Amino acid sequence: MAVNSSLNSKLVGKYSVSNCECIFVDIYLNGSTFIRYGTVYRPPNASYEESIEMFSVIYENVVNVNNFVLLGDFNLPDINWDNLTASTQVSREFLTTCFRIGAHQCVSFPTRLNNITDLVLCSNRNLIQDIHASAPFSTSDHDIINVYVVPHNKHKSQF
Repeated sequence: MAVNSSLNSKLVGKYSVSNCECIFVDIYLNGSTFIRYGTVYRPPNASYEESIEMFSVIYENVVNVNNFVLLGDFNLPDINWDNLTASTQVSREFLTTCFRIGAHQCVSFPTRLNNITDLVLCSNRNLIQDIHASAPFSTSDHDIINVYVVPHNKHKSQF
């Protein structure tokens, strides 16, 4: 995660659970109002236990935060985001975490092959003005996700 030095920001935490990684940063809009941004990587071979630990880290870092945006490669292709179902236990646990934190999943298009594995989760759909895919970067087989976040002070952020 990179944050422009002109923004008032604070590193909240950097976590590594085996091969799973999460970073959380608060970007202040004015005074004490902030959006918590988190980036997540969960490798496709992460164990159930590693995944559950990572989901707990996510929960602990956003459960009491009014405005958050989580972005990353979760590698949970079996989740059907239209009807909120999944065929594996780890994906069902992730859906439960999403429900518990009140997250809205914003990606409605495939990001790797025919699957939605790269996600944008937010506390409030009004934070996301636009989201769309671009061609993969370099040799990656994941599409780039362009997300435009518009916080209450109307400054636009691109990721």
